[in-house]
Amino acid sequence: MAPSESAKQCISDAEGGSLNAQTQLGAWHLLGLEGLEQDQVKGVALVRTAADRGLAVAELVLGRCYCFGEGVEQNNPLAVAWWRKAADQPDS
Repeated sequence: MAPSESAKQCISDAEGGSLNAQTQLGAWHLLGLEGLEQDQVKGVALVRTAADRGLAVAELVLGRCYCFGEGVEQNNPLAVAWWRKAADQPDS
C-alpha cells in the first residue's frame, strides 16, 4: 500500500522540522494508518523527537507508548513522567 497524499505531505513537513507533523507521522506509523507500514519503533522515534523539543501532544503520545509498551519497553513511571511534562505545559 502506498502512502496517502496526506501522509506524503506530512512526511515532507516532518522532514522540514515541523514538530506537529513529526508527531502525526509517528502516530500513523504506530498504528499503520494512511498507507504507512506499522512500525512502532519508527513511530516512537518520530514522536520522541517532538516530545524532546517540548510539544505537549507528543509528550502525551510518548507517555501512551510507555504505558502500553508500544515501540518501547513498558514503563509506567516513564509514562507518568511524560504525561506530567505535558500537563505542565502552559497551554495544556
